[in-house]
Amino acid sequence: MSGSGTTSPLLKSLATAIAHYRDGSIPYIKLLDGGLVDNYGLSAFTIERLSSDTPYGPLTARQAARIRRVLFLVVDAGRGPSGDWVQTPDGPTAADIVAAAADTAIDSSARSSFTAFDQTMSEWRTALVHWRCSLSPADREKYGLSPGWDCRDLKVYVGRINFDQLGVRRASTLNSIPTRFKLTKEDVDSLVSAGKEALRANPVFRQFLNSINGKPMTTASSPPQ
Repeated sequence: MSGSGTTSPLLKSLATAIAHYRDGSIPYIKLLDGGLVDNYGLSAFTIERLSSDTPYGPLTARQAARIRRVLFLVVDAGRGPSGDWVQTPDGPTAADIVAAAADTAIDSSARSSFTAFDQTMSEWRTALVHWRCSLSPADREKYGLSPGWDCRDLKVYVGRINFDQLGVRRASTLNSIPTRFKLTKEDVDSLVSAGKEALRANPVFRQFLNSINGKPMTTASSPPQ
């Protein structure tokens, strides 16, 4: 990847980090919560796709030829900037500022990573269709494709689920539940119930289900590519 002017900043950063770990220039590694840089956990797949030297990677050729539906649902458990000091005339404390800065940085990074991931998946789908439609009859037979196989029959769904979909008032109540290893039974039940409801109501997930069930697709906030 070195020396390429077209290599993405994400891949360059990964390559530099790996090189530093291997050349001994970082003898001691200090770890922090991964949410600071990848709160949605999307960068691994994005890196795999960007570093692939085939139009179908990280899938195998056979998988890419036979796949028809792909669904990525990002579960957003973020609460956004914390603190209620904006509701009072008194200025924030130093602790309030540090917490708000960290929350804002994580929230901004998460939104950017989701947008980049959505774009990457759209481009991946385009590359897959182009590759599939260029397969020779011998390749189609090798991959076990039927005579009526449609090379364009491929849809990639990318959606995001969070409590905002349940209304402002309820989202505010759910987001007030702290992030801890131990919660009350009532809080756990509320979160589980809300998660199920948010999934059932999610337009992208409903669109995906309709697609695999052969039903007409409804309008979604993020239409499939």
